[in-house]
Amino acid sequence: MNVFYLDENLKSSFTAGFKAPSDIAKVCERLGYKRIEMPYIKHYKNKILDKAETLFKTSLFWMGLGSKFPEGSVLIYQHPTLGKRVATKFLPKLCKKKGRTIVGIIHDVEFLRGGIDGLIEVSDKYTVDEVAMLKGLDYIICHNDKMKAAFVKQGISEDKLVSLKIFDYLTECPVRKDEFEKNTICVAGNLAPGKAGYIYDMFNGEKIPDIKANLYGVNYEDPGKEQMIYKGSFKPDEVPGALEGSFGLVWDGNTASTCGGKSGEYLRFNNPHKTSLYLASGIPVIVWKEAAMADFVSENQVGIAVKDLYEIGDRISELSDEEYKSMKENAINISSKLRRGFFFETAIKTVLGKIESK
Repeated sequence: MNVFYLDENLKSSFTAGFKAPSDIAKVCERLGYKRIEMPYIKHYKNKILDKAETLFKTSLFWMGLGSKFPEGSVLIYQHPTLGKRVATKFLPKLCKKKGRTIVGIIHDVEFLRGGIDGLIEVSDKYTVDEVAMLKGLDYIICHNDKMKAAFVKQGISEDKLVSLKIFDYLTECPVRKDEFEKNTICVAGNLAPGKAGYIYDMFNGEKIPDIKANLYGVNYEDPGKEQMIYKGSFKPDEVPGALEGSFGLVWDGNTASTCGGKSGEYLRFNNPHKTSLYLASGIPVIVWKEAAMADFVSENQVGIAVKDLYEIGDRISELSDEEYKSMKENAINISSKLRRGFFFETAIKTVLGKIESK
């Protein structure tokens, strides 16, 4: 079976946004699938020029995509990708061409997320177009069973859906087998107060006096709290070797009392890539008990789920050394799978098996 995959010209940076799609492309290459390179978009300082070049190049690309992979072949499309608004227009037409199978791998879906508070606004029209495009795909690899159920509610056939379970995280950094103080957690990502307000709220007062947090990422604004220790910013491929802590925290929103706002509510459906980062590093995780990832964490015994961040101190202190050691060993075992692309490889082979059995 001929299998092709779309691959963007993604550049390494200090943000993790490109890591997941780049890792999937690497696994596709290792599996021997054929690469279709997407156009490189030069970024100008002028937003109008940026939009014009993006629209022009992506329109040409999506209009001509059908000629790049032959009848009887499979195309792996990562959603969203370059020129996503153009893609939602042209992909449905491509899906109707006989003899070609298109498999979507989901990174983010706006009909569930609805944008990011203060950063990304999404129109109702785009979400309608997005759902229509997803319905046209032959198969979809979605994050987990919670997301799968949400897709089914939108009228997408369950037969075409496969759950990824967790994103892989390819890295050659050594697994962190060190022993850290059990009350030390680590937080990686965009640390801007508008994006990660929960961190600043968490240490506002003396509600969790025994916890310390090592912080990694961009846009940190030091509030002068001794419990908050900024460690710097690292590229996604380097940060696993830098993390120090007994647990990695996966949270979102502006408050420590719950995961709030659009990004917080989105945790009910998505697989945060941050979870993969910590586990690939061999570090157990702390997640919101309402998050979709809480199921994975519980089933694999690689961390704890909490109602709010004020529970962390008590929950950690209640863990015996043996219980924590077991979580750590389980995290290291999952790490070996994440580092070699096990979860995506398993999901795509499941989809290809479905195609072959038809």
